[in-house]
Amino acid sequence: MMLETPKQAHIVKSVAIGGIAQHDTFSWQIENKHFVLLNTLNPDSIQTDKTLKEWVDAVPDDDLKDFFDVFFGLILDAQITSIDDFFQPNSIKKLLTIVQNAHALTDQEKKC
Repeated sequence: MMLETPKQAHIVKSVAIGGIAQHDTFSWQIENKHFVLLNTLNPDSIQTDKTLKEWVDAVPDDDLKDFFDVFFGLILDAQITSIDDFFQPNSIKKLLTIVQNAHALTDQEKKC
């Protein structure tokens, strides 16, 4: 998984169709008042995790810092502070703000 996770991470089955949408807690499956847990990530999640880890291992730390400073700066500038913000009625407006701000980055920031 992209961020550090505890060794005993619980994988909850989601009805969402892949990607970040699976982090929407309202998409998590429940049976008998308990989350439906899975033993492993789905193949797409495993591939995404592998790709991100390979990229992180290949990029120098200073470049990673610059990239994530710009990346999370764009997200925070759009007033996105949690995964839930992607699923709110105004999420399209916030995503548009990210795109507009990304186009306005300096040439140096775009290299990140």
